[in-house]
Amino acid sequence: MTRKRKRQDDFQKVKLKVGKKKPKLENATATNFKTKTIHLPEQLKEDGTLPTNNRKLNIKDLLSQMHHYNAGVKQSALLGLKDLLSQYPFIIDAHLSNILSEVTAVFTDKDANVRLAAVQLLQFLAPKIRAEQISPFFPLVFCWRTRSCG
Repeated sequence: MTRKRKRQDDFQKVKLKVGKKKPKLENATATNFKTKTIHLPEQLKEDGTLPTNNRKLNIKDLLSQMHHYNAGVKQSALLGLKDLLSQYPFIIDAHLSNILSEVTAVFTDKDANVRLAAVQLLQFLAPKIRAEQISPFFPLVFCWRTRSCG
């Protein structure tokens, strides 16, 4: 074959027969892969050390919901916290600082129902807390109550 004829053969389109599949290219990349699932049952277990309320929320979940943007979620968290603390009063002593800091922070919420639920929760807590327990937190409570905190 002449050089010119060889060059023309390189650029000729291969005509395919009807019903035949297109042949695989020599430099085709195999894209097959296999997958397997990973089972980690230890991570899916619930932490049974903290008591939960009737909605299966523990104190950490309820306190974290106080930062939610939705007023209904905040109010529900305050009511759930009141329910949880009435069922398990020993939680009050263990988590008093977290409870007071989160509840006093929602005193200045825009929604009146959230503020009312926060006040009701503190009224519920007041007889259950001794004066020496709440005295370190009095500036915090007073500060948020008068809205002079940031």
